[in-house]
Formats: sequence, C-alpha cells, structure tokens
Amino acid sequence: MQITTLTKKFFALVEPSLPNEWEVEDALLALAQQQESIKNTILAQVPVIWPVSNALCFTFLTRIEEVIPLVEYGLLAEWVKELLDYYERGGLHAAQSCISWVPDFISRLQGKRGLRFEEAKGRLQPYVNGLAGREVLLLPAKNLYTNTSAIFLPEELHLFADRELCFLMYKFMVSFQWASIKLKTLAITESGDVAFTTHPLEAFFSTFTDSILGSRLYYFCETIRITCFLGQELPGLMRQVKRLLPALLSDFNNQEETSTVADLLQNMLLLRLEYKASSSTVEKVKQSINRCTDNTSNFTVSKRAAKAIYPLLDEQTLAEILGTPLFFQGELRLDAVVAAVMDKRKQDKKHFIGAFSTLLMQLPDSILDESESVSDELQASMPQSADQARVVIGNKHSEEKNQSREPVYIQIDNQEVKLTDELSSLTQDIIDDMGYLPEHYVSSAAGQAGQSKGTPDLYPATQGADSKAPVVYDEWDYRRKGFRKNWCVVVEKPIVPVKSTFIADTLNKYRGQIIRLRYQFEIMQTSEHFIRRQRDGDDIDFDALVESLADTVAGYPPSDRLFIRLLRDQRDIAVLFLVDMSNSTEGWVGKSIKEALVLLSEAMEMLDDRYGIYGFSGMRRLRCEIFPIKTIEEKYDTNVQQKITGIGPREYTRMAPAIRHMNALFADIEAKMKLLIILSDGKPEDYDDYKGKYAIEDTRQALLEAKSQGVHPFCITIDRHAQSYMAHMYGPVNYIFVNNVIRLPLLVPEIYKVLTT
Repeated sequence: MQITTLTKKFFALVEPSLPNEWEVEDALLALAQQQESIKNTILAQVPVIWPVSNALCFTFLTRIEEVIPLVEYGLLAEWVKELLDYYERGGLHAAQSCISWVPDFISRLQGKRGLRFEEAKGRLQPYVNGLAGREVLLLPAKNLYTNTSAIFLPEELHLFADRELCFLMYKFMVSFQWASIKLKTLAITESGDVAFTTHPLEAFFSTFTDSILGSRLYYFCETIRITCFLGQELPGLMRQVKRLLPALLSDFNNQEETSTVADLLQNMLLLRLEYKASSSTVEKVKQSINRCTDNTSNFTVSKRAAKAIYPLLDEQTLAEILGTPLFFQGELRLDAVVAAVMDKRKQDKKHFIGAFSTLLMQLPDSILDESESVSDELQASMPQSADQARVVIGNKHSEEKNQSREPVYIQIDNQEVKLTDELSSLTQDIIDDMGYLPEHYVSSAAGQAGQSKGTPDLYPATQGADSKAPVVYDEWDYRRKGFRKNWCVVVEKPIVPVKSTFIADTLNKYRGQIIRLRYQFEIMQTSEHFIRRQRDGDDIDFDALVESLADTVAGYPPSDRLFIRLLRDQRDIAVLFLVDMSNSTEGWVGKSIKEALVLLSEAMEMLDDRYGIYGFSGMRRLRCEIFPIKTIEEKYDTNVQQKITGIGPREYTRMAPAIRHMNALFADIEAKMKLLIILSDGKPEDYDDYKGKYAIEDTRQALLEAKSQGVHPFCITIDRHAQSYMAHMYGPVNYIFVNNVIRLPLLVPEIYKVLTT
C-alpha cells in the first residue's frame, strides 16, 4: 500500500477532523513498510485514538516498530485501552511512557495477566455495599488501606496468572477491610465535638519502645480477630481464600487442610517463634493470641494481647517473626481515619439536627411548645461534655414492641418522639460510631425547630386561626439520585386583604380589553357540534333521509336514524395559578403580575372553569410559605380582589415545595383537565445552598411528579436567562418567555385561552 493510498485511508478514518497532509505522510512512513495485515490492524485503532488526542495518534504511528509485537500477540486493542487510560490520567508524557513498556505489557498478559481495579470495581462495589448494608466507596490508590468511610485498593494486581484468582484476592481484601470497619479496629470512640489532630491509637502505640513494632503487633492481633469473624460470617469465601495463601505466606502448611485462615496465621507466627524463644514464652504468646480469636470482644482485647506479648520478646526477634505486613492487611493510615471520622461526624450531626428539627415541626403545638422549653432547659443545664440523650428502642406502651424491627424514640422530658425510618437509621449510625447520641444534638434540633416555629414574621397580621398545620415534603437530590426524606416544611399562611384603589384603577385602565376578554371567554364556555344519523334529534338529517328512501326503492329495510342532534360539550377544567412572591418581584414586575391576575379573574368569571390562585415564597427548607389568594371553591369577590391587592414581595424562590403542595391539592380535585400555571420572574433559588443545578433538578423532579399525576404544568416567565434552564425543567413547549413585563396582564389571559381550547 503506497503512502498516497495510506494517506487517503487515514483521512477517511478521521473525518471531519482533517490535519495537515505533510504531518500525516511523515507519521505513516514507518507503517508504509509493513505487511498489509499489519497496516490494516494498526489503522483500525486510528479512529479509537484520534478523537482522544491527535498528538497521541501521531506518536502511536511514528513508533510503530515498538507496537508491532502487540499485533503479533493479538493484544493491540487491549493495549490501546491502557494507553488511553494512561493519557487521561497523566497526559501525553505518561502515554509515551506506556509505549516504552510494551514488552512488559506483553509479558504481563502472556504470563501473569493480572487484573486492574477498574475492571473489578463493577462486581466489587455492589458486593461490599451488600455486606455493609450501605454504600462504602471503593477507590483506587497506590496501596491498600481504609479510612473507615471508604476502602482504597491497589490499581492493579499481578499476584496470579489467573484473573479470577486476582479478583478473589480483591474480594478478600475488600472483605477484610470491611470487617475491620465493622469490628472497629481503627474506631475513634471519643466525643465527636473534639477537634482531633491525632488518632487515639497513636497515643497507645507511643507506649511501646518502638511504636512501629507496637502498631504492627496490634494489627496482627486484630488480623486474627478479623479472620475469625470472617470465618463465621463468610465461610465460603474463607475456604476459597485458602487457595491464595501459598503465594502470600511463606510458612503456609499444606498439610493442615482443615485449618481456618486464622489458625494458619497463628501457626505461622508460632512456627517462626519456636526457633527464637523458649517454650514457656511461646506458650504465653499463644495464650494471648488465643484471646483474640473471640470475635465477640472488641479491639481492646488486641491492645491487651499486644501489651502482653511485647515485653516477652526483644525487638529484633519481634521484627523477625512479624515479618513484612501481610498483603491483604494493608496499611494503617491513622491520619486518613481522623480526617474521615471528623468529616462524617460533622455531616451526621448536621443531618440529624436538620431531620429531627423537621420532625419536631410536625408535632402538635402543645408538644412543640414543650420541646421549645425543654430545649432551653437542656441548653442551660447540660454540661458541654459527653451527656447522652435518652434514646429508646421500642416502647413498653407500644403495640409495635414485638415487631422484628422495633420503632426508635427519643425522649425529651418524658415526651417520647417516634423517629422516621431514615432518622432511626441515622441515629443508630451515630450510636454505633460514638457509643451514644450526644444530648446537645437533640437540644440543637429542638432549638432550631422552636426558632423556625417562632421566627419573627415580617407580616404579623397574617397570623391567626386561618393558618394551617405545616406539611412536610421530600426534596430531590440529583447527586445521590434519591430523595431527602421529609425535608421541606410547607405552611399555608393567610394573606392580608388590602383596601386600596388598585382594583378600580386596573379595571378602568383595561376596561376595553376586559370587555373583549369576557366575550372571548364566553364563547369558550361551550363547544357545539352536530351529530348525524340519530333516532331522535333537533332536525331532520336530509342525507340520511335520501339514503333511506333509496333503500326502500331498492327493496332494503330503511334506517330509522334520520335526525340531527346538536351536542353541547361542557368544559371540565381545574386550574391552579402559582404566583412567585419572591423579593425580586418588587416594583413593576409585582404590579404587572397583580394586574394580570385581575384581568384573568374577570375573564374567568364568564367560564365554569374551576380555578385557584396561590402565592409562594419563604426562606430555607423549614419555612416554605404558601399564600392562598383564592381557593378553588372560593368565589371571586371583593375579599379575593383585596387579597390580590395584598400580594407583595417576600423572600426567596424555593419553587419545588410549592409545586409539590399544588400536586397535593390537585389530588383531591376531579377534572378531565388539570392545569398548573406558574408565574415567575426567575429561576428557583433560596438563601441556603438551594441554588444552581441542585435547585433546577429538584424543581424538574417536582414537575415530573405533577405530570405523573395527570397535571399539566406550564410556566410564564419574564427571566431574560430563561432559555438556559426552562426547557430542561418544563420541556421545550411547556413555558413561554415574556420579554416585556408591561404586556404581561394582556398575555396571561390569551395564554390561558390557548392552553384550554
């Protein structure tokens, strides 16, 4: 294949990205000298490499002599995947180094093929999640270790020629690290409010003359305890693991077929010790090690065993018998544990206080009042140390006591508050970590709930008997692809009717348009059409009559369907208007929205369509406010007009809870068509971290929930940047952008007419 033909073929493979012709010819010179089969095999990889990096593709072609052995072994495609991985991790320089390692790659795959972590992760991640009952992240690293929140595994294993044995080794490593987390080998049990700089185990290791030897001795004792635990919990895995031990333990005894892994590790230690110490010393070491085989005990048994064994042997002997750390043990990274534990406790505390305060917000007022006062008492009387909140598993007065999964309560001054399943699980995690639930977690949540309940209202006249009990809704978190349960508290608050000239001024300003809208909406009231060939009706169907006479003449039985009936189809529509009352609607925007509602309401009176008007605003998830301006059963009268006049800018735009509240209202409404029309001047946003993609995805999820209930959402917005996010939230045809706010009052009724006809 001549260089010209090769060049044309190359350009065909990389279209539409066309490089300089002279660059391509220079890169293909070495390939042009090769056999036809090699040329075709090499060129087949060009479309794979070129989209990732043009420079890497040229490097690949110019160094073809180094790559050709891969073609002969049939390993080129597999090697190219590794080449691209190196490029994505370390850039062009790292990928060029990968080309230099082709002989090592061939040797590895032809001899010890090994296994990469990325290949095994798809099977390992669900496995460890199933063991733990929660997600335990598996991450690649240079060496094996755990920080108790995640497990870090080597990027590659080349211990065995068989890839399945490598996977079994990965599985054993993951299982061992999971067991060490479960058995609290590296646990920090002190109060979560202490700002740790070092792990408590470091203080324990410093009590040994050689702290490194002390840590290795402790970890070996823990290894015995962990492998005994795995032998009981995962006996099938541990039987398989014995196949791996000859490659891992130089002292492995093939004769002891019935021994467990823990027994083999003990025998290995004692066998090494027989030539280094007296029989009485060996017996004492054996007795200490045997205590670690009781996996029902905690890590303190390994501490005591290490303390007992260390003085029995000199440090040189101890270093020799312990040898190098076992491959599946991994490293003790206490600094990583401290960082992870402190971060987890901080997050758990935040989530508990948030979730429990939300739960307290739903309690009856009498209990809430008590919880607020209790909060003050707790704050005043509680020392800032490790005081414990009263946590009750089950309840002696509860009929659920005998269930397999008993309810969890938190007791506040003789009041037992039943926790949700999610909060129960979180509480149990905190207790498992720290040994108790800190009392100030409860008092902080009670204080936050009381503060939210008693937040000074900027509009005090709206409080009164008409206020309804709060309702709690979930919130969608796209990052974890799940809901935050019982996260947002929605409260319906009455709006103050305002007497002013606004309604009269609006009716006067738009009097001509209102007359036209009333006429148009009156025409929409019924839809009339004729139904032909009826047995009775309003008039004779002459076409049917002619056909009947023709049938009679022809000798066929005539039809008796000779009439036309006028059918009037009645509309069956229910619509809720959801009005943005955030602080950004101040000024002309708010005035135009109110004028639009007046014009729409005046026109809607000519229809039998049921409609309601609600405003929404609020601040943070615990205070999402809904303002009923006109309920769907309420008549449009002077009171409603005065409430429209009272619409004014409040706080922020947490839109999804308001949409979910409208969905709940629609659930009690029977109608052929349910329409939710949202009037807003901007994207969803709140005072806290409810911003950007998070807020947009939560709102989109709420709109999808509405559609699943048969509700048709539509948004009218005046946000100039709406095009960047509205189509994603509502869909491409379910919103409209109004570029001139002054036109809004006239456009809203027109849009409604289009949507419902």
